[in-house]
Amino acid sequence: MKVLVIGGAGYIGSHVVYELIRDNNEVVVMDNLSTGDKSFIHKEVRFYLGDITKKEDLVKVFKTECEIKPFDVVMHFAAKLIVPESIEKPLEYYHNNVEGVRLMLETMCEFGIKNIVFSSTAAVYGNPYKEACEEEDITIPINPYGESKLTCEKMIKWVCMAH
Repeated sequence: MKVLVIGGAGYIGSHVVYELIRDNNEVVVMDNLSTGDKSFIHKEVRFYLGDITKKEDLVKVFKTECEIKPFDVVMHFAAKLIVPESIEKPLEYYHNNVEGVRLMLETMCEFGIKNIVFSSTAAVYGNPYKEACEEEDITIPINPYGESKLTCEKMIKWVCMAH
């Protein structure tokens, strides 16, 4: 399977990459290294320095790679995720988390890539009324980070229904 991991130089993304490689998948990583570290990138992946909020960066990766073989799936781990910072800088969080996912989905549609794994957060549930959240629980985010991730979940749902 050929996998594009966006945010593959971050903590979670880099661990996912190592597991994908261990399972003999072909892995491509795109990361802007704003919070990730190039030293976390597995030596067997093709790495693209790029920003999810820049359509030209996404198109470059998709065009270059899909000419060889299309991606089977795109995995997204490229969110800004510090809750207090999201309260201080909500527009940065909406730009990176929502606009980045919008551009990623748009590019996936243009290249016919239909499968996505999106790393969300329990922050979409706000102050949960029980100890463990379940997928069907009410979502009431209490900060811009959680709201931006919930917006992405909804956008992914609607794009999947359309495509």
